Amino acid sequence: MSCGPTTIDDHQNPDLTALRSACLAVVEQSREGQVLILTSTGYAGSTRKMLSEPLMDRGFIPGETIYVASS
Repeated sequence: MSCGPTTIDDHQNPDLTALRSACLAVVEQSREGQVLILTSTGYAGSTRKMLSEPLMDRGFIPGETIYVASS
């Protein structure tokens, strides 16, 4: 489990800097068979962009060798 803030900028948009950093750390430490669930204030596609795609770059196959979800 990794927890971090999602602050907002001057225009009331989510600042995803901390979330990106946390996702990078999770991806780097991920192992086959794990279930990763992203629960955060983010945009549509955040889970794909910040977890699924970097995991695929490491050779994982989401839904087969590792499991990714959002809530």
